[in-house]
Amino acid sequence: MSYEPDKRVCAPAVLPFPKGIRYQAISRCDEDGYRFSLGASIVYFHGIWIAAYLQSAISENDERSRFVCKYSFDHCQTWSAACVIAEADGIYGRSHGVLYKDGDTLYAFCPRAKFNGTDKFTNHDFAMEAYTFSAATLEWIPRGIVLEDGFWPLCEPIRLKNGDVLIAGLECKGTHQPAVAIAQGGDCMHFEMVQLPNPEGLRTWGETTVLDCGEELVALVRPHPTVGLVLVSRSYDFGRSWTPLSYTEQAAMDSKLYAGRLRDGRRYLVCNIGTGELPPVDRSRRTMSILLGEGEDPTRFDRGYLIRHGFDVSAKYFKSQWAYPYAVDEGGNLYVIYTKHKEETELAIIPLDSL
Repeated sequence: MSYEPDKRVCAPAVLPFPKGIRYQAISRCDEDGYRFSLGASIVYFHGIWIAAYLQSAISENDERSRFVCKYSFDHCQTWSAACVIAEADGIYGRSHGVLYKDGDTLYAFCPRAKFNGTDKFTNHDFAMEAYTFSAATLEWIPRGIVLEDGFWPLCEPIRLKNGDVLIAGLECKGTHQPAVAIAQGGDCMHFEMVQLPNPEGLRTWGETTVLDCGEELVALVRPHPTVGLVLVSRSYDFGRSWTPLSYTEQAAMDSKLYAGRLRDGRRYLVCNIGTGELPPVDRSRRTMSILLGEGEDPTRFDRGYLIRHGFDVSAKYFKSQWAYPYAVDEGGNLYVIYTKHKEETELAIIPLDSL
């Protein structure tokens, strides 16, 4: 069963689940004395699956917030205890980041800030740090600050045709606009931030994901809840400049998006969807989907499947939801990792031949 939607309407009632989809719990609420979790990422490196995510003691981005990971040595069947990538140090907390495999080097990039513990959106002295992984010792080695400007990395870094590395994310200097970070020549110890222009002041919490479409880069940006439509900006010079933000006709909920390309070339977008009303009435993030596209328009997705719909159990401390996805295409499956209720981390493994 496929779904041929009006681009403005994307309703779970007409979407199927992919055949063979299976789920694996990675982290649980209250593990290690931490009850909040968000922003998972995943990578397969030297025979090890690594899932990384934020742990906060009380709420989102508090003084004890840290970036941790778990390892699987049996292809995601079981997972280790949590291991620290970047620890809170009494001055700075750390938060969720991304993983990047560059040959024999595995990087983790995450933000550090003086989180004040009372207002999760008031973050001071924001910077992006880098860590590298030793597969021999399962240790993460700090490499220092790689971007001084306030930037939050959100999606797997992309190596562009010109050799640069680009990370899609969010500008955190105050306005929270869409932004990318670029490492010229692939030097992952030095990034610069490029903010996407928004001259019309379109409302958005600027979490950004980027599709590499060959001659152009297409940035898709989190919708605002009063509109419910994904925003778009395009670059034709490897991310150095971007067109002004505008609305697409793709409906989605107010949450982080994650876009990528499957090995057969098809585009995909993992996102929360509602019931089709615009602006959305139900903002519960009760449905997470994967949308697929292969036509000329990179903002159009013609087929959809459910990843999660409804809740088996309610949240313990926070609001019930499925949110903040991240995905990798590996070994015939799409591995989609996301947060459950902002308390737990879960993995959905989707056979590619079912999409």
